[in-house]
Amino acid sequence: MVDFRRNILPNASFELDFGDHVPTNWADTQNELSLKLQVLGQIAETQPRSAILADTVDGERVARVETEARDDEAVGHLLSPMVSVTPCTPYVISIFARSDDPSARLEIGLWTRPIDWAQTPDNSSFSQPLSPMWQRFEFACCTDELEERAVVDFKVATEEEGSVVFFDAAQLEPGALATDFATRFALEGAVAGRRERPLIHLNDSPLELYLTTHNNTGAEREERLELKIVELVGDREILTYCIDDPIPMGRDERLIALDFPFIGEFRARLYNRDGAQISPEDYIFVNYPVFEDVFQGVVYTRKSAVFEMPAQRSVLPWTNDRNWYSDPGPTLTLTDDDAIHVQTSDGHTVMRTPDGGRSWESLQVEKTVNSVLRDGGFMAVEPVGGDLVIYRSDDQGSDWELLSRIEGAAQAQIGPIEALSDGSLILPVGIMPALKEGSHTVYAFRSMDGGLNWSDGAPICPGGEPQILELHSGRLLAFCRNNPMVPPDDLGRPFRNKGPWQLWQRFQGTRGLSSYTKRITLAESDDGGLTWHSQRPATWLLEEMHGGAVQLPDGRVVFIYTHRGPTHRGGERAKVSSDEGKTWHEELYFLTASPSYPGYSGSCVLPPHLADGDPGMILSVVGERAERNWGSEGPSTDEGFVYKPKLQAIRWRPVH
Repeated sequence: MVDFRRNILPNASFELDFGDHVPTNWADTQNELSLKLQVLGQIAETQPRSAILADTVDGERVARVETEARDDEAVGHLLSPMVSVTPCTPYVISIFARSDDPSARLEIGLWTRPIDWAQTPDNSSFSQPLSPMWQRFEFACCTDELEERAVVDFKVATEEEGSVVFFDAAQLEPGALATDFATRFALEGAVAGRRERPLIHLNDSPLELYLTTHNNTGAEREERLELKIVELVGDREILTYCIDDPIPMGRDERLIALDFPFIGEFRARLYNRDGAQISPEDYIFVNYPVFEDVFQGVVYTRKSAVFEMPAQRSVLPWTNDRNWYSDPGPTLTLTDDDAIHVQTSDGHTVMRTPDGGRSWESLQVEKTVNSVLRDGGFMAVEPVGGDLVIYRSDDQGSDWELLSRIEGAAQAQIGPIEALSDGSLILPVGIMPALKEGSHTVYAFRSMDGGLNWSDGAPICPGGEPQILELHSGRLLAFCRNNPMVPPDDLGRPFRNKGPWQLWQRFQGTRGLSSYTKRITLAESDDGGLTWHSQRPATWLLEEMHGGAVQLPDGRVVFIYTHRGPTHRGGERAKVSSDEGKTWHEELYFLTASPSYPGYSGSCVLPPHLADGDPGMILSVVGERAERNWGSEGPSTDEGFVYKPKLQAIRWRPVH
């Protein structure tokens, strides 16, 4: 009887596809050992793929590798998935290969350290010629001491680029002699989506997943399979779907349409009757809400299950052709005359509502309004020559008075000035060191005299795009976008945030290595912003940014932020805390679901007479950007934009 567990390589017959959007089992360049290839720019233009071939060793498919010019030869690589191995132990690698190029040669390698094509693997065979006929090649070696992860590397070299090499029936097994080929499991499977936008599903239709199986027993197999879907963060099980139909021999593909009344980020895995995961990779995906601007409500989830609640929603068209986005600042201030102002991102437009967001008017101003104070004063903060210059206007932006200058705030991301209950002003600024490489640090500057003089900056946390909220207790909360890049000399960082990073990286594709986390960091101050403590993440996924908060009369803190991971049907999200941001309720609110590009938002709490007579209603103004960034010169006449910038005003309140 064949021992199907002797081969430790998944999808070793290449009957299962290499990934829905980017290679995620064979040819994966996003695991701990292969990620360095992206940093070094060594990703091939033509990626290896599973391909149908009439002449195979096992099954119906093979792996296809095309060589491309590199240095003084044309090479191609077929990398195995990263697998667990026993340190300091003999293993034998075997593969069937063939090529019609008479110059084609094969080397078999085993990597246990980060891969770099300019170096040689930890173990490497001699170069051996290929022929048009299938041949089996073997290479025995020992794994390194203390190393428990490995990637098999099948390297081919040809004299001319564009040559094609086919592989089939790969095997990595303990010992010194290769045994007859067998797949890792008698039955393997993979789960994928086939939507036009990879990895994105929408909750207005069934969840459509494609199940591909490979039954290598030579007969129909009666076996119960389980498809388990869990939340990406936390691994809470959401749904188990049982597949009881007989599995035909060979490769089989079927569509599974699931009733999936859940919203969020998930991972799907396939298990056999023994509880072993038989899918070579997880299928990571999002299920997004779908609702339009006319929807008079807000969607929210509890344990990923979906609910709706009423809200009042209106659209403010963006007619300014100077900018492709209409994002508001994070703080909306209710002035003493019951007006609310929204300072927008184009730098010259301020929206004003006298009735709590039901109707709006537009003001054109000369300077970029940073914030509006409760007494109606407009504040502007402008970067000038590496400094920040602060101005004030008392006639709604017609005339401006120079107040002061904060020196040395180069490359600043400027947050809104907040007026505290003691009459002081606090200004958060994310500052990049002028002569250093590194990320922004957010500093808090405080003024006790209306902005004429400012304290030295007190460091809050790493990040930018800051907002500060004063609580009823007097404590300050700071919300800052933290977007550190992956350092090329520490490629282990993404894998400490593995699930969210994998989702983002797969959506991005095989090229480009940006952030290992991109979320909101929260910090607290008990002394008016002089010192800050309890820095911690407030969100968990990548592409979450521009956070701000309001506090309701009952003490609850409502935190609102932008989610763009991925962008299509992303939008503004919110969550609630009853303990000043230390813990968060289960409910997650979806204020918008943009088919275009989600913008930023600003919010305030409405007094009862501007709301519906009851306390605790929030006014959120949310921006939405154009589908393509057209620049400050305005849209060209032949672009044919479907989605143009706009603002939505949403009057809503969270559930109790």
